[in-house]
Parts: sequence; C-alpha cells; structure tokens
Amino acid sequence: MAMAGLWESWHSEGGESIETCCIITTGPNELMKQIHDRMPVILDLSQWEDWLYPGVKQAEHLLLMLKPHDDSVMQAWPVTRELNRVGVRDDDGLLVPEPPPKMLDI
Repeated sequence: MAMAGLWESWHSEGGESIETCCIITTGPNELMKQIHDRMPVILDLSQWEDWLYPGVKQAEHLLLMLKPHDDSVMQAWPVTRELNRVGVRDDDGLLVPEPPPKMLDI
C-alpha cells in the first residue's frame, strides 16, 4: 500500500535546509465514512510509477488519482486505545481486533 504525498526541500532565511512532507487526503469511501470524514489517498500499485516519476507534468493525470480508495479491498476493526499513547512499543498484538463487548443477560 502507498499513500499519495508531497515532499519538498527548501532553505530558511537563515540558510538551514528544511525537508517537509505531507500525506494527501480526500473524502472517505463508504467503509471509512463510519470512522472519519476524510482518509489518505491510497494509490494502486499501477499508479505508483506515475505518482513518483518527476517527469509527469500533466496535473490532470495526477489529479484523477486523488479519490477515495476502493472500499471492497479494505477492512476496518476496532483496536486498543493503547495505539494512541506516546511511547507504546511496536507490538503486533496492538493490531488484533478487540472482542466485542459482552452483552448482559437481563
């Protein structure tokens, strides 16, 4: 998976070399609409070369790529809030779907 982004290197007034980057977002697809009002632009493998090739000058061609990704090839599930904590170590267990809450018998 690759997300569309922009990168630039420039020099401050003081002469310091500064590198900046951003991930481009778009509106959500049906799956992500339940979670957030935008999502990263996810590029298909067939688009990578065009996106990364500096010789592409047709903005219209690149702008066509800035759309929500096909939700039929995506999955979403709740994960632990530990992912939001600074300093949490990488652990595959953090990505395991949390079990649904137990229903009380009344």
